[in-house]
Amino acid sequence: MKGIALLSSAFPANRFDVELYWELLNDLEDQDFEVSILRIIKTLKDIYPGTNLIALIIDQANTNKKTRLSKITAIPNKVCAPPPKEWRETINTLAKKNQ
Repeated sequence: MKGIALLSSAFPANRFDVELYWELLNDLEDQDFEVSILRIIKTLKDIYPGTNLIALIIDQANTNKKTRLSKITAIPNKVCAPPPKEWRETINTLAKKNQ
């Protein structure tokens, strides 16, 4: 809702159907949605009658998400070290007790 309020403030001549926007945009993560709205407000001078603002918001949110996720360092794909000898002995002892 904060994003729609920002859009309404930035583009006062336009009306925004809050229910429609909620229905189509509620699956976006809050941070991606808010950054998208702010970027659109900063870069769009006008919203024309044929402008699909919802598609612009989704596209920008997807770009934001990809950028944000690309900054997260991935865990290196390494083979785990084998378990210590004591662990194997404990497993064998428990297995014998359960027989």
